[in-house]
Amino acid sequence: MVDLKAAVDLVESIYDAASDGAARVGFHRELTAAMGGDGAMSVEFDLDARVAVGWEVDGYDPDLAERFCRRYLPLDPRVPFFLRSLGGVVPTHRAVDPATFRGSAVFNELLRPHRAEQGAVISAPTIDGRAVFLAILRDGRRGEYEDEDLRLLELLRPHFTRAHRVAAALADLEVRHRAKEALLDRLSAGILLVDGSGTLRYANAAGTALLVEADGLRLARGRVTSAAPWISRRLEGLIAAAHRATVDPSSGGLVEVSRGPNQPSLSVLCVPIGLTGLPASGRATVALIVSDPRQGVYAPAAALRARYGLSGAEARLAEALVEGRSLREIADQGGPAYQTLRQQLKALMRKTDTNRQSDLVRRLMLPSMLIRPPD
Repeated sequence: MVDLKAAVDLVESIYDAASDGAARVGFHRELTAAMGGDGAMSVEFDLDARVAVGWEVDGYDPDLAERFCRRYLPLDPRVPFFLRSLGGVVPTHRAVDPATFRGSAVFNELLRPHRAEQGAVISAPTIDGRAVFLAILRDGRRGEYEDEDLRLLELLRPHFTRAHRVAAALADLEVRHRAKEALLDRLSAGILLVDGSGTLRYANAAGTALLVEADGLRLARGRVTSAAPWISRRLEGLIAAAHRATVDPSSGGLVEVSRGPNQPSLSVLCVPIGLTGLPASGRATVALIVSDPRQGVYAPAAALRARYGLSGAEARLAEALVEGRSLREIADQGGPAYQTLRQQLKALMRKTDTNRQSDLVRRLMLPSMLIRPPD
């Protein structure tokens, strides 16, 4: 008869065991003891490739699982039955004709020498095209697992399946999250994600460096702001407007943030990230994309020229605007005359289908400013 207290304890352990290695060892040992087994072997199986991609063993020589997965799994006559019974509970002696099993290489060369001839298998398909098989093994001289022995596994089966599906989903989310963070940390632009009040919710590596430097942008009581009051008010207004907006190329805006003497201004592009109707103190709803000219924003003139059909002069102007330079600065630093730049700016707006300089810069910046320049 199933020990209900043991079953309840095992159910509580399953969910931690599905995603934590140390907890998994403890669960395997508890289940082995409850089943009257000698040890446990767990195999993670790729259902498409039909190969084992991970394995663990407890209670036996560590090479039992590795030898089984690398050499004997393709030869095991029981495997087709295990796959057809995926999500269920199977005593290994019912998976194939006993004479066939006793005559197999996996029986004679692996399981029998390790005294692991008998077993009961519980399996669970996960959401990533894989399955987990857990076998509670024991010495064949102790007899086969019978129906009464298997009832505990049947009680655990739905929890075993659910736990591994949840663990697979969480692992997938974690991988995606880390990949996105790694990508953001490779960008030359500072990325600051804030809520409607300007409270910082996330910063990539470049953004963190800018805030630590606190020259131009800084944190004040957790909010992204500037030492200059009028810039802070402008930034607050853009953030509030973007927070209320939907994802729309015309929403958001651009603000130049001055810094210390002889330091070029930061260009801060404020854009909504698609979450509306949230309280000001809620999740991140606005992205601040910060361009620091010292980091060499990479917007090559050739790429801009090809993308928008610009002339050489127009492409060079576009590159300079993305770098955060104003028309007056370009003219004063040896560029074309100011009025010539104004005519080029109008041509740029026409070719990029924009009506304001801030919209133009935003359109040029989003695809180009995020790329780190080549060494």
